Amino acid sequence: MKEMLRLINLINMNRMYNKAYFETKLFKNAKPLFKILIKLKIVNFIKKKDNSFIFFLNLDTQLKLVPMIKKSKKYITYFNILKVCKKRKWVAIISTSNGLLTTKDCVQKKIGGLILFNILVCG
Repeated sequence: MKEMLRLINLINMNRMYNKAYFETKLFKNAKPLFKILIKLKIVNFIKKKDNSFIFFLNLDTQLKLVPMIKKSKKYITYFNILKVCKKRKWVAIISTSNGLLTTKDCVQKKIGGLILFNILVCG
């Protein structure tokens, strides 16, 4: 979880300063989150020889990744995901028994889980 928070904070900080890319090492625990961020077209990457990565940020979209507070665990059921997704465009990264999934994937698989990160569309 710490590695995922570190990656999210790096992305948010670099987006705030309008930096198009940054370099860091990627830990094994953060790889599922990284795959989702690529799928959502938030980041792209190049792998270097020394196991570090250069992340390229998509600055065209005004997104903000919000980590949920660890103490207030928010479980969400499949039916609640359906209700919220019908009302507004909302994306969250949810930890399920099938791994990390987005809300769209949870609706397709008809499962719920623990919300780790919300993705807010700003402006």
